[in-house]
Amino acid sequence: MPEETLTKGERTRLTIENAAIALFMEQGYHATSMRQIAERAGLALGGIYNHFASKDEIFEAIIIDQHPYRKILPL
Repeated sequence: MPEETLTKGERTRLTIENAAIALFMEQGYHATSMRQIAERAGLALGGIYNHFASKDEIFEAIIIDQHPYRKILPL
């Protein structure tokens, strides 16, 4: 979905996911904290919890939202 058609909440979730991806790639999943993801995304820690309950939930969202099939098959 083009970023300009996303709601503010969807853009925030995407920002969180992208920050998490970068950190997971740099230092690994287990070494990455929610606080680090929030800092990388430019959000307060509480702001991240408004969108995701846990790091596991962020990881699941990344798998679902960032998977290449979303570019091929519109949902």
